[in-house]
Amino acid sequence: MIDLLQFGDALATNAQQSQASIVYKEDNIWHKLYISKSTNAKEKPYTKLQILDRISTLDIFQGVILDYCVIGKDQGVYVKLKHLESKIQAFSKQHILVYENLECFCLDYLDKHYYHTLQSAPLRFNDFTDTNIFLQDDLSWRNVDVEDYFNNRYFPPVEYFASRTWTTMMQIFDNNSDVDVAKQVFDTFYNQKRLNTVEQTYKDITKNW
Repeated sequence: MIDLLQFGDALATNAQQSQASIVYKEDNIWHKLYISKSTNAKEKPYTKLQILDRISTLDIFQGVILDYCVIGKDQGVYVKLKHLESKIQAFSKQHILVYENLECFCLDYLDKHYYHTLQSAPLRFNDFTDTNIFLQDDLSWRNVDVEDYFNNRYFPPVEYFASRTWTTMMQIFDNNSDVDVAKQVFDTFYNQKRLNTVEQTYKDITKNW
C-alpha cells in the first residue's frame, strides 16, 4: 500500500502550487490527505496546524479524529478518522419522527447548528447534510468531513450566513407545509440577537486568534 504521508510530502515538495484531495477507507478507518494552494490574501492566514488543533477539540469530532499532521511546509494535512454510521439517517423522516413534532425537530437542529457555529469560531463549516452528519444514540451530531474547515477562513456578512443556513435546512423537507413550519421556527430562532451574537463571536475570536 502507498505510504500516504510520504506521497503527500513529495507532492507538496515538488509541486508548490498543487491541489489534491485523496480519501480512502481501510477497515473502520478513513485516511484523508488534502494538499492546497496558499490561502487567499483576504483570508486570515491561520496555519493548518492551528486549524487541526482547533477542530480536534470540537464536540462534533469527539472520538472521531484519531490522528493528524501537517504535510510539507504547511501545504497540506493528513487526518485519520474513525468511520461512522447512524442507526437513523440524519434528517430523514425517521429522524424527524423521533421528536414530538416538526417544530421540536427544527428547534433541536437549530440548537445544534448554533452551538457548533459558535464553538468552531473562527472556523466555519457549511455542509450540514445527511452525508456528513452522523447521529449518535443520544441524537448528538458527529462528522468525518474536515475539508470544509480549510476552505472557509473568514466570516461572511451575517445576512449571507443566515441565508446559507436556511438554504441548507430547507432541503431537509419535501413538502411546502413542512417548509413553512420550518421557516417560522428558523426565523424565530435565528433572530437578530442570535445573529449579532454569531457575528460578534467571530469578530472577537478572529481578532485574538
